[in-house]
Amino acid sequence: MSLIKRIILAITRNLGKSLLLFLAVIITVSLLTVFNRVRMISFGIEDSIKSQLDNYIGLTYNDSSGISSLDPVEIKDVEEKIETFYEDVRNKEYCLASNAVIVSNITFDIHLSSSERNFYTEVPFARLSGIIHADNLMFDEYLELLDGRYITDEDITSAAYVLMIPNDWTYEDGSPIAIGDMISLDFSKESNGFDYDGTYEFAVIAKFKAKDDFNEIYNDVGFRTLAANFIVPATTIEKINEDIIGNINIEDLDESETNNLNYHLTTAIEGVLFRLNSVDHFNDVMNMLDSSLAVYYVTVSSADEFNTVKAPLENLNMLANGFLSIGIIVSAIVLFLVLFLYLRFRNHELGTLLSMGESKGKIVIMIVIEVLIIGFVAILAALVLGRYGADIFTEYFLRNSALPEVSLNIENDGRYFGILTLIITLFYLALVTVLNLLIILRQKMRRLLM
Repeated sequence: MSLIKRIILAITRNLGKSLLLFLAVIITVSLLTVFNRVRMISFGIEDSIKSQLDNYIGLTYNDSSGISSLDPVEIKDVEEKIETFYEDVRNKEYCLASNAVIVSNITFDIHLSSSERNFYTEVPFARLSGIIHADNLMFDEYLELLDGRYITDEDITSAAYVLMIPNDWTYEDGSPIAIGDMISLDFSKESNGFDYDGTYEFAVIAKFKAKDDFNEIYNDVGFRTLAANFIVPATTIEKINEDIIGNINIEDLDESETNNLNYHLTTAIEGVLFRLNSVDHFNDVMNMLDSSLAVYYVTVSSADEFNTVKAPLENLNMLANGFLSIGIIVSAIVLFLVLFLYLRFRNHELGTLLSMGESKGKIVIMIVIEVLIIGFVAILAALVLGRYGADIFTEYFLRNSALPEVSLNIENDGRYFGILTLIITLFYLALVTVLNLLIILRQKMRRLLM
């Protein structure tokens, strides 16, 4: 009789014992598969949330820091540090997008009206905020474009006289401002504190408003001026400043006018904003920040959004890792005991084979192959059952948690675990079987020789 036929016959003759071993393997491996897949899913959820969140971090003026009271030299030092920080971060590979806003201290008289009258609109004058790069990041986070277009690279390169205007502004008679209209900004001698005649014509390219939660989130930080000011290319603000300097005889100004000139021609970076590829890099960004800037700037980020879902994820990770570690130990013990009993129950059969002249090597090979066949089928079934069991568990967990919807891709990791589980479990079954058989057969041989 061939070896394969003898193995099949042995399995069928010992069907009860074979089913016991089969069930032991399928239960233990199923549980390990569930625990591991839950662990992978929890890691996958975390990575997915990190990538799907709007991972932004930035700095904006801290109005209470006293930055406005610094002298020009100190302000220049702060500006140089924030510019260096901005350039360093935006050149990192994890920085997907970036932008910075400068605010001009020049005040312009305007022949317009605003229904909001907020922050800079109590009186009919306007100030300018300048966008350094043609990136929509600021609008994505804080503002909503209602009509028109964004500032482009060409606008910035050419220092174009184009502006984006808050939607609440109208003409003095209440008629709406349309895209393409020309708006006159007159230099305000009274507000700026020095004598200069200048009028600047800007084309309206867009109308916007602050997002619904803008005031609630950013009321105490400098980004709020972004929603109230007219937004222009940063290079246009620099061009206006150069125009003012070129048309003023500084020698004719008194000390007060000179101080006012120096103050109003100072442009300050109101805020910088970065979109990162993961919340994991937030600390990397903050470590690049000069410690002295923390006095004058407030950090704004989406970290709080991730922190709200971090706790349930950590609980799921700890639960899965704990059960997996315990499951591996328990599974090893259970399989060892079941195999021990499986072979002990076949003591008489093994003694018969030895008395019939079968060699120990042949008996070991036959039993090991028999165990491996049972184990192989059980493991394959366990991997399938474990996968679906884990999916049911995690679906229930996600449905009853505060976690956002996510898309996962853990199929490759699942296949690797299945292959690894198959190899390790079969090796363990073979090893335990061989060790137990050698002990049993040695005892049988002694009895036969006595």
